[in-house]
Amino acid sequence: MNIIYPKAIFILLFAAMISSCTGKSPSDGGYGDTDTDTDTDSDSDSDSDSDTDSDTDSDSDSDTDSDTDGDSTIADHTVAGESDLRTIPESAINQAKTDLRIAYFHSSHGSRVVDGMTGLLNFRNDSTYDDASLFDFTTDGSVVAGRLSIFDDYVSGNDLSAKDVVETNGYTVWHNETVVFLDASANSDINVVMWSWCNPGGHDHQKYIDDFEHLIGEYPEVTFVFMTGHPNGDGESTDDESAYHAHTLIKAHALANNRWMLDYWDIETHGMDDVYYPDADDDGTESGNHFYENWQTANPGDWFTNNCAHTSTAQHLTCNRKAYAAWWLWARIAGWNGA
Repeated sequence: MNIIYPKAIFILLFAAMISSCTGKSPSDGGYGDTDTDTDTDSDSDSDSDSDTDSDTDSDSDSDTDSDTDGDSTIADHTVAGESDLRTIPESAINQAKTDLRIAYFHSSHGSRVVDGMTGLLNFRNDSTYDDASLFDFTTDGSVVAGRLSIFDDYVSGNDLSAKDVVETNGYTVWHNETVVFLDASANSDINVVMWSWCNPGGHDHQKYIDDFEHLIGEYPEVTFVFMTGHPNGDGESTDDESAYHAHTLIKAHALANNRWMLDYWDIETHGMDDVYYPDADDDGTESGNHFYENWQTANPGDWFTNNCAHTSTAQHLTCNRKAYAAWWLWARIAGWNGA
């Protein structure tokens, strides 16, 4: 059955993921099954450490490469908190729901965006907030009044890491699949494309940039969103195929060329108090310090539960923060000035 994808911003959100990532089938409104991903890079420590000095690590120097200007095109840790979400005008949220038609291709690590957005629906629903209505969205690409339209293509191996093989035409598999997708008449209304990595480590990040820029040139009516990948616990590695290298190279390119970007690496290496943990893994942990779980313990009621791939069952902030950053990004793309 052909799916008709409405016109909007087709975001190629390239979240970093390894080629062995497996997926679960999406259903409109969230995911209920257990992730079976076999990705073993940066093992997620599931120990619910009771350490309480989570944000005083002596090597947690403040990261200085974050853009906090109102006109920023980078969704990083500086816009990944609840206070950032609540500053977005309702009119900007509604504009995004009206204008954007998003196609998102990913496997398990990339699911953190949609899983976070799904959990957000059950967060604050009272006399002050109506998260269930305001942040509602579809996952099958359908256009429904009052809901953001996302075609959530969650399939095992459907990520930048698995599909970065260069084909005979000189472009990667993911690039060529994007061309086929955008050229299909059924998808003529898509205007935001988002692809995700599995693991950003061990891949040619410059080739990713080059192929992405080719798509940007070929489809000027589509908004493409760059993405970095999750940290692997190897810190600021100078290896030219490391997760940190991907973060620095892709972010520098996005800043220099005014490109949209969701910065997984930056979000996942910062605590809720903006403390920088360069050696963090992809589960909010650095050297046994569970800084995300510790924050949750100290701030009950200020976070929401969600099904978050590759994190311990007690840790929810990784996906909470992706939801906050994603909605900031959608609103910005739809025209909000971010101030």
